[in-house]
Amino acid sequence: MTKFQTSVLICFFLLIFICAGLMVASEFLGASNGEKVLEVASQGFTFSLGSAVGALIAMTGRFFE
Repeated sequence: MTKFQTSVLICFFLLIFICAGLMVASEFLGASNGEKVLEVASQGFTFSLGSAVGALIAMTGRFFE
């Protein structure tokens, strides 16, 4: 993998960790704020995870065997 591909994957995985942290932090917020943060964080987590898997597949040119 090139340096660019590696940096793209690192960015996606950083987004995954940030969204996971927001999901944990939403438990400690109030009821209304926690629900809003949890909704946004879960959507971001799903998007980032799907993007990371898609990027891995595109960069390697094959599906995981």
